[in-house]
Amino acid sequence: MKRRILKSAIALLLTAVSVFSVCGVALAATENYPVIYIYGRTAIYNDVSTDRPTQIRYSRDDAMMNLVKQAVPYAARAVTMGDWDTYNEKVYNLLMDMFEGFPLDENGEVCNDSGVLFTWSEKDISSNYMNTNINTYNFQYDARLSPLEIAVDLNRYIEAVKRVTGRSKVSIVARCLGTNVLFAYLYKYQEKNKYKGIDSIVLYDGSIYGVDMLDAAMSGEIKADANALGNFLNSYDPNVENENLATVLALSLGMLKTSYGINISASVVDNFYSHMKDGCVKRFVKDTYATSPGFWSMVYNKYDEAMEFLFDEPGDLDKYSVLISKVNTYRLAVQERAPKMIKDMKAAGVHVAMVCKYGFQGYPLYEDCNKISDNTAAVWRQSFFATGSDYDSTLGKTYVNARVKAGYGDYISPDEQVDASTGILPDTTWYIKNYQHNQFLGCVDPLLLAICRNKLTVTSNAKWPQFIILEKNGNTYKALPMTAENSDPDNRIEHDGDNTATMNFFQRIISFFRYFIGLIRTVLGL
Repeated sequence: MKRRILKSAIALLLTAVSVFSVCGVALAATENYPVIYIYGRTAIYNDVSTDRPTQIRYSRDDAMMNLVKQAVPYAARAVTMGDWDTYNEKVYNLLMDMFEGFPLDENGEVCNDSGVLFTWSEKDISSNYMNTNINTYNFQYDARLSPLEIAVDLNRYIEAVKRVTGRSKVSIVARCLGTNVLFAYLYKYQEKNKYKGIDSIVLYDGSIYGVDMLDAAMSGEIKADANALGNFLNSYDPNVENENLATVLALSLGMLKTSYGINISASVVDNFYSHMKDGCVKRFVKDTYATSPGFWSMVYNKYDEAMEFLFDEPGDLDKYSVLISKVNTYRLAVQERAPKMIKDMKAAGVHVAMVCKYGFQGYPLYEDCNKISDNTAAVWRQSFFATGSDYDSTLGKTYVNARVKAGYGDYISPDEQVDASTGILPDTTWYIKNYQHNQFLGCVDPLLLAICRNKLTVTSNAKWPQFIILEKNGNTYKALPMTAENSDPDNRIEHDGDNTATMNFFQRIISFFRYFIGLIRTVLGL
């Protein structure tokens, strides 16, 4: 009897151990790690150490409108009398006044009381890593600094999250410039440890391979594209409170929306830029964005040209030697090695994915601006070299048929504008149409979370196929599987301008050019 009881007890114990082991395996397979969300650029403030910080004015609509009003008489004088020197000096001073507090010193370091308002402490970090809000743990930073410097603070933040949650790994979603910061962190703290601290990463609208307009502006290679300018103007709806200025803009755009006007417009933009390139634009870029290692990290195609263009004066290489060293180090150690790091992470068992945006052309002021993009970064940049068509066309039947014949038909988007098979991660890269660069919508957050938590691939969930499209209803958006029908150009969400305080500088410059195109045509009687 005792022996039977003992046998029964042992059997029960073994059963319990077996059940526990099975459950343990199941739990380990579905373990949720905290998701760190690395922001893109955030607002920069002056007087951050005081109780009254003020946001730098370049991000405000009223500041740009004030610049336009003050510069109008000088622009008219430049066009009619050729006094470009006075005009350039005026615009340069107005721009520098708007950007007061933004420039770093010649070493690429903060030289005043400016920065971001984001602070954190271990007390502030919640342990609720099961939260379905992707922003449970968000990390922000001063985008002007070198990603390699920001990575130091990011590492401290990640290690604090690990301590609070009791987890040995994290998942990371990095958006825009945050992807540059992420790779700097991976290089400094994870690569040597075979990425043991990372469960999954999502590169969300990444800028590792740069931003098109920044490449052009930093290299001095701005040139208007008549076809792209026509597309841009045809889809732009000005929203200006000043009644007189709104009337001028409306009339100007009306004239420009003809092929004859577009051709003249491109010539006028090029003419203006040729007179402003050295006397204003180059000085301004060199004294603001070029002092920032962070913004240099978003220059890719035109890196050598930008270095030569901006640091061409005697003594520049010595004066900016520390800054240039920071920028070069990031480029060589991180940017150029990013594909290898992705492959190494995959080999180490990290789930690596990308979410890219498209459906728009770029700003009509640089080479290849008509390539399909999110308005700011072309598809090939975001996806590590996936093939994209021009904005107003498709990949073409010959190309598509050849890819289908080669066995890659499933990677062609229903609108035939993207071939995902040529990107570095064809099975874990999603493409969302009608999604602009400066939008980060809540309807996409479940996808980001599912990629991290469920190790999603483009074929594992019918709700989240490789190609997705945004549908807009009033002020709300839905993310839906893309079909040939709902991706038809007639259903495109047009670029309606961005008149919010988050409008980036380069979009404002384009608005600036648009206004003066109308002004010049009026002055010359065209």
